[in-house]
Amino acid sequence: MKLEDLQPGDLIFDHSHDLFGLLIRKITKSWANHVALYIGEGKVIEANPGGIKINSVNKYLFPILRKVSIFRIKASEKQLNHMIENAKLMQDSKYDYFQII
Repeated sequence: MKLEDLQPGDLIFDHSHDLFGLLIRKITKSWANHVALYIGEGKVIEANPGGIKINSVNKYLFPILRKVSIFRIKASEKQLNHMIENAKLMQDSKYDYFQII
């Protein structure tokens, strides 16, 4: 995966091969253990135990113990921008541990 291939609104699904990733997939019966939304300019927005944060996309571009899949949402540019702006409004929200349970 190359940075220039990503477009704002792309979803990056993580299939980590570490113990934590395997546990999440087993418990949730999912094929992925994490998802991030690419918002452009080399940044993603994602929810982690520390809260919802904007981070660099680099950890997904140079994986060591992870495999990622990119999905492009079929939507208009206006819809994608609306989705990204709403996600940015969630920045610094706390992580919802009850959703995990």
